[in-house]
Amino acid sequence: MPIEIRELVVRVILEEHNSKASIDTNDLKKIKEALVRECTEKVLRKLDNLSER
Repeated sequence: MPIEIRELVVRVILEEHNSKASIDTNDLKKIKEALVRECTEKVLRKLDNLSER
């Protein structure tokens, strides 16, 4: 069964730092995995709520 996403909310906080820090590729990978995991959990929760009704 296909899933239609009608609304996607993305919240971002930008902070300016004086130092020039680069993100390590391993850190970036962990951040991406966490984001995907969180989105997947929220979609599954929504689907569970719909099936309960």
